[in-house]
Amino acid sequence: MSPLRSLSPGFAQDGLLAETEYGDRIRIVEFQNTSSASMQVSRKSSSAGSSPFFYQKGNIMVVHLGNDSRVEDALEAVLGPKEQ
Repeated sequence: MSPLRSLSPGFAQDGLLAETEYGDRIRIVEFQNTSSASMQVSRKSSSAGSSPFFYQKGNIMVVHLGNDSRVEDALEAVLGPKEQ
């Protein structure tokens, strides 16, 4: 994973970027608290469409950029269902 200075457009938090062996990208952001992460996930997922997909567990937000179901299944196993 590589550190990101900004996740760009619309992300003020620094985070990490990982690329899967299937070519999908995963961005991981840690917020100071759960409510900050929830607010960001709710705002982003309601304006997103089909991709990217947003996940949250506690104060961690994960953005899945891609459509590989293997990546989606793995993220859901760890983080729970994606935000709709």
